[in-house]
Amino acid sequence: MMKKTNTALMVAAALGLSASAHAFNVDLFAETAVIEDNTLNGAAVTDFQNEAAVGNIMGGQRDISVDFQSGAEDGAGNRVRMAITYDSILDTNKLSFSNDDGVGGEGRVQWDGDDGGSITLNPTGLGGINVRQYGGGFVVETITADLNFPIQINAYTDATTFTEVAISTTGAGVEFVSFDALEDTTLCGTSFGPILNVTCGSTGNVNMSNLGALEFVINVAGFSVPQTLAVDLSIGPISVPEPGTMALLGLGLAGSGLAGFRRRKAKVAV
Repeated sequence: MMKKTNTALMVAAALGLSASAHAFNVDLFAETAVIEDNTLNGAAVTDFQNEAAVGNIMGGQRDISVDFQSGAEDGAGNRVRMAITYDSILDTNKLSFSNDDGVGGEGRVQWDGDDGGSITLNPTGLGGINVRQYGGGFVVETITADLNFPIQINAYTDATTFTEVAISTTGAGVEFVSFDALEDTTLCGTSFGPILNVTCGSTGNVNMSNLGALEFVINVAGFSVPQTLAVDLSIGPISVPEPGTMALLGLGLAGSGLAGFRRRKAKVAV
């Protein structure tokens, strides 16, 4: 049995993250899916979804995978699970990720164009989307999280021009990842605050006016904050909001360093 998720729920309406506030949608999570991996150290389980309507998924296709990496298999079927569903309570679509008790695993979500569902990243698959024309950064909303967990955000222009940022999350809230920070060369190789590591390509940082691929790795292993066992979490639609919306949230769009990776707690309903 999957353990129950935390009952604290983000009130998305309070954040102003309605469809009308989105300048650009990375993923509305409108195309549903469920994948599970119950084999320790076996091949990752993968799937992909094509958008049913224009603008639901950046690049028209989402590739997903889950990988059971630590813990023990048992007769009850320990597993790592990812589901993309509609939440009738919050009236929003969401991506959920769960590890059973004592199990550690990783989830991966890629936006790299229509590649037939391959989980092998194509760093130029989006063809160079200019996301800067829509706003100043990505908003990633963690709706529920019963434990802290590490997440890595990887943005590519090509195979040698990229920025990879590993962040230790602190539960439900909103992560704002600014384009300025992703392009800031002074952050390469650093770690500070919730930022576990910033890795840049051999030919430089990603150019967010020429985005070739985007990838989120959930509960990523290999950093000073360890992979979390038995974590249950969910995230809402990912977008580039209109600048006015970000100003209302008090997050701003300028600056770099820690200010470029800012977090805002939101009211919860229990």
